[in-house]
Amino acid sequence: MSFNMIERYSKKNERKIKYIQKFISYFKLSQNQKTLDQFEFKLQNILQETNSSLKQSNLISLNNQLKIFKRELENVSFKGYSNTRAFHLKASLKAIPLVLIYDKLFTTLEKKGNFPNIMNINVKIFLFPQDILALETQRLLVKSKPSNNIKLSNLENFVGKILNSYNHVAYHNFSHAFSVMQLFNFMVRKSNKIVELLTPEMIYVGLIGCISHDLSHRKIN
Repeated sequence: MSFNMIERYSKKNERKIKYIQKFISYFKLSQNQKTLDQFEFKLQNILQETNSSLKQSNLISLNNQLKIFKRELENVSFKGYSNTRAFHLKASLKAIPLVLIYDKLFTTLEKKGNFPNIMNINVKIFLFPQDILALETQRLLVKSKPSNNIKLSNLENFVGKILNSYNHVAYHNFSHAFSVMQLFNFMVRKSNKIVELLTPEMIYVGLIGCISHDLSHRKIN
Protein backbone atom coordinates (compact mmCIF):
# COMPACT_ATOMS: atom_id res chain seq x y z
CA MET A 1 0.00 0.00 0.00
CA SER A 2 1.24 3.46 -0.90
CA PHE A 3 2.47 5.73 1.85
CA ASN A 4 1.26 8.64 -0.25
CA MET A 5 -2.31 7.28 -0.12
CA ILE A 6 -2.15 7.00 3.66
CA GLU A 7 -0.80 10.52 3.97
CA ARG A 8 -3.40 11.83 1.50
CA TYR A 9 -6.39 10.33 3.34
CA SER A 10 -5.00 11.30 6.73
CA LYS A 11 -4.97 14.93 5.61
CA LYS A 12 -8.39 14.66 3.95
CA ASN A 13 -9.91 13.34 7.17
CA GLU A 14 -8.20 16.03 9.26
CA ARG A 15 -9.48 18.76 6.92
CA LYS A 16 -13.03 17.40 7.01
CA ILE A 17 -13.03 17.21 10.80
CA LYS A 18 -11.71 20.77 11.07
CA TYR A 19 -14.34 22.04 8.60
CA ILE A 20 -17.19 20.20 10.36
CA GLN A 21 -16.01 21.59 13.70
CA LYS A 22 -16.24 25.15 12.35
CA PHE A 23 -19.58 24.34 10.72
CA ILE A 24 -21.03 23.04 13.99
CA SER A 25 -19.79 26.12 15.80
CA TYR A 26 -21.14 28.55 13.15
CA PHE A 27 -24.61 27.00 13.00
CA LYS A 28 -24.68 26.21 16.74
CA LEU A 29 -25.23 22.49 16.15
CA SER A 30 -23.96 21.39 19.56
CA GLN A 31 -26.14 18.25 19.39
CA ASN A 32 -23.77 16.93 16.70
CA GLN A 33 -20.55 17.59 18.60
CA LYS A 34 -20.52 14.15 20.24
CA THR A 35 -20.65 12.42 16.85
CA LEU A 36 -17.76 14.54 15.58
CA ASP A 37 -15.74 13.77 18.71
CA GLN A 38 -16.23 10.07 18.00
CA PHE A 39 -14.95 10.54 14.45
CA GLU A 40 -11.91 12.41 15.74
CA PHE A 41 -11.19 9.68 18.30
CA LYS A 42 -11.54 7.08 15.56
CA LEU A 43 -9.03 8.93 13.38
CA GLN A 44 -6.46 9.03 16.18
CA ASN A 45 -6.81 5.27 16.68
CA ILE A 46 -6.42 4.61 12.96
CA LEU A 47 -3.26 6.71 12.81
CA GLN A 48 -1.76 4.45 15.50
CA GLU A 49 -2.34 1.36 13.34
CA THR A 50 0.93 -0.31 12.27
CA ASN A 51 -0.50 -2.45 9.46
CA SER A 52 -0.32 -0.07 6.46
CA SER A 53 -2.92 -1.98 4.42
CA LEU A 54 -5.46 -1.92 7.23
CA LYS A 55 -4.57 1.68 8.02
CA GLN A 56 -5.29 2.84 4.48
CA SER A 57 -8.54 0.90 4.30
CA ASN A 58 -9.76 2.39 7.59
CA LEU A 59 -8.77 5.91 6.56
CA ILE A 60 -10.76 5.61 3.31
CA SER A 61 -13.74 4.21 5.19
CA LEU A 62 -13.60 7.05 7.72
CA ASN A 63 -13.38 9.59 4.90
CA ASN A 64 -16.60 8.23 3.40
CA GLN A 65 -18.36 8.34 6.77
CA LEU A 66 -17.28 11.95 7.28
CA LYS A 67 -18.55 12.85 3.81
CA ILE A 68 -22.00 11.51 4.65
CA PHE A 69 -22.03 13.29 8.03
CA LYS A 70 -20.89 16.56 6.42
CA ARG A 71 -23.58 16.36 3.72
CA GLU A 72 -26.29 15.71 6.28
CA LEU A 73 -25.31 18.83 8.24
CA GLU A 74 -25.05 20.97 5.10
CA ASN A 75 -28.32 19.79 3.59
CA VAL A 76 -30.22 20.78 6.73
CA SER A 77 -28.38 24.04 7.41
CA PHE A 78 -28.28 25.38 3.84
CA LYS A 79 -32.00 24.97 3.08
CA GLY A 80 -32.62 28.71 3.20
CA TYR A 81 -29.41 29.64 1.39
CA SER A 82 -28.79 30.27 -2.29
CA ASN A 83 -25.98 28.13 -3.73
CA THR A 84 -23.75 31.17 -4.16
CA ARG A 85 -24.18 32.27 -0.57
CA ALA A 86 -23.66 28.74 0.73
CA PHE A 87 -20.45 28.19 -1.24
CA HIS A 88 -19.06 31.51 -0.07
CA LEU A 89 -19.74 30.47 3.52
CA LYS A 90 -18.17 27.05 2.95
CA ALA A 91 -15.10 28.69 1.44
CA SER A 92 -14.90 31.03 4.41
CA LEU A 93 -15.09 28.16 6.91
CA LYS A 94 -12.39 26.34 4.95
CA ALA A 95 -10.27 29.52 4.81
CA ILE A 96 -10.29 29.47 0.99
CA PRO A 97 -9.74 32.91 -0.61
CA LEU A 98 -12.39 33.86 -3.16
CA VAL A 99 -11.88 35.97 -6.28
CA LEU A 100 -15.58 36.19 -7.09
CA ILE A 101 -17.41 38.30 -4.50
CA TYR A 102 -21.05 37.50 -3.82
CA ASP A 103 -23.39 39.71 -5.85
CA LYS A 104 -24.44 42.59 -3.53
CA LEU A 105 -27.67 43.14 -5.42
CA PHE A 106 -28.88 39.61 -4.78
CA THR A 107 -27.70 39.73 -1.16
CA THR A 108 -30.08 42.64 -0.69
CA LEU A 109 -32.86 40.84 -2.55
CA GLU A 110 -32.40 37.77 -0.33
CA LYS A 111 -32.77 39.82 2.84
CA LYS A 112 -35.85 41.63 1.60
CA GLY A 113 -37.38 38.60 -0.10
CA ASN A 114 -37.96 40.80 -3.15
CA PHE A 115 -37.01 38.53 -6.05
CA PRO A 116 -37.54 38.87 -9.78
CA ASN A 117 -39.76 36.32 -11.55
CA ILE A 118 -38.08 32.96 -10.90
CA MET A 119 -39.64 31.38 -13.99
CA ASN A 120 -38.00 33.98 -16.23
CA ILE A 121 -35.60 31.93 -18.34
CA ASN A 122 -32.84 34.55 -17.97
CA VAL A 123 -32.93 34.85 -14.18
CA LYS A 124 -29.89 33.74 -12.11
CA ILE A 125 -31.30 30.58 -10.52
CA PHE A 126 -28.17 29.82 -8.47
CA LEU A 127 -28.63 33.01 -6.47
CA PHE A 128 -32.04 31.98 -5.11
CA PRO A 129 -32.45 30.26 -1.73
CA GLN A 130 -33.44 26.65 -2.28
CA ASP A 131 -36.54 26.82 -0.10
CA ILE A 132 -37.91 29.53 -2.42
CA LEU A 133 -37.14 27.33 -5.44
CA ALA A 134 -38.96 24.46 -3.72
CA LEU A 135 -42.02 26.65 -3.19
CA GLU A 136 -41.98 27.67 -6.86
CA THR A 137 -41.65 23.99 -7.85
CA GLN A 138 -44.72 23.21 -5.79
CA ARG A 139 -46.66 26.07 -7.41
CA LEU A 140 -45.73 24.89 -10.91
CA LEU A 141 -46.76 21.30 -10.17
CA VAL A 142 -50.09 22.50 -8.74
CA LYS A 143 -50.66 24.68 -11.78
CA SER A 144 -49.76 21.89 -14.22
CA LYS A 145 -51.41 18.89 -12.53
CA PRO A 146 -53.53 16.91 -15.02
CA SER A 147 -56.01 15.67 -12.42
CA ASN A 148 -57.82 17.02 -9.37
CA ASN A 149 -57.08 13.71 -7.65
CA ILE A 150 -53.54 14.96 -6.94
CA LYS A 151 -53.74 16.44 -3.44
CA LEU A 152 -51.89 19.59 -2.41
CA SER A 153 -50.64 17.94 0.79
CA ASN A 154 -49.12 15.10 -1.25
CA LEU A 155 -47.35 17.60 -3.51
CA GLU A 156 -45.99 19.50 -0.52
CA ASN A 157 -44.55 16.30 0.97
CA PHE A 158 -43.23 15.17 -2.41
CA VAL A 159 -41.37 18.41 -3.14
CA GLY A 160 -40.04 18.50 0.43
CA LYS A 161 -38.61 15.00 0.09
CA ILE A 162 -37.03 15.89 -3.27
CA LEU A 163 -35.36 18.96 -1.76
CA ASN A 164 -34.03 16.93 1.18
CA SER A 165 -32.70 14.24 -1.15
CA TYR A 166 -30.38 16.59 -3.03
CA ASN A 167 -26.87 17.07 -1.69
CA HIS A 168 -25.23 20.47 -1.54
CA VAL A 169 -22.62 19.72 -4.22
CA ALA A 170 -21.01 22.07 -6.72
CA TYR A 171 -23.31 21.47 -9.70
CA HIS A 172 -25.83 18.62 -9.49
CA ASN A 173 -27.84 20.21 -6.69
CA PHE A 174 -31.48 21.22 -6.29
CA SER A 175 -30.91 24.57 -8.02
CA HIS A 176 -29.62 22.75 -11.11
CA ALA A 177 -32.64 20.43 -11.08
CA PHE A 178 -34.96 23.43 -10.84
CA SER A 179 -33.17 25.07 -13.76
CA VAL A 180 -33.72 21.97 -15.92
CA MET A 181 -37.41 21.89 -14.94
CA GLN A 182 -37.70 25.61 -15.69
CA LEU A 183 -36.23 25.11 -19.18
CA PHE A 184 -38.54 22.16 -19.89
CA ASN A 185 -41.53 24.24 -18.81
CA PHE A 186 -40.34 27.13 -21.00
CA MET A 187 -40.01 24.90 -24.08
CA VAL A 188 -43.43 23.32 -23.55
CA ARG A 189 -45.14 26.70 -23.12
CA LYS A 190 -43.39 28.33 -26.08
CA SER A 191 -43.60 25.56 -28.69
CA ASN A 192 -46.97 24.59 -30.17
CA LYS A 193 -45.35 21.60 -31.86
CA ILE A 194 -44.17 20.12 -28.56
CA VAL A 195 -47.60 20.60 -26.98
CA GLU A 196 -49.16 18.74 -29.90
CA LEU A 197 -46.93 15.75 -29.18
CA LEU A 198 -47.39 15.65 -25.41
CA THR A 199 -50.48 15.03 -23.30
CA PRO A 200 -50.95 16.95 -20.01
CA GLU A 201 -49.94 13.75 -18.19
CA MET A 202 -46.70 13.56 -20.19
CA ILE A 203 -45.88 17.19 -19.45
CA TYR A 204 -46.49 16.59 -15.74
CA VAL A 205 -44.26 13.53 -15.73
CA GLY A 206 -41.64 15.57 -17.60
CA LEU A 207 -41.66 18.27 -14.92
CA ILE A 208 -41.28 15.66 -12.17
CA GLY A 209 -38.54 13.90 -14.13
CA CYS A 210 -36.61 17.16 -14.49
CA ILE A 211 -36.79 18.15 -10.82
CA SER A 212 -35.87 14.58 -9.73
CA HIS A 213 -33.20 13.69 -12.28
CA ASP A 214 -30.11 14.13 -10.04
CA LEU A 215 -31.44 13.00 -6.66
CA SER A 216 -28.67 12.23 -4.12
CA HIS A 217 -25.92 13.10 -6.62
CA ARG A 218 -22.55 12.83 -4.85
CA LYS A 219 -20.41 15.02 -7.16
CA ILE A 220 -18.78 12.01 -8.78
CA ASN A 221 -18.97 10.97 -12.42
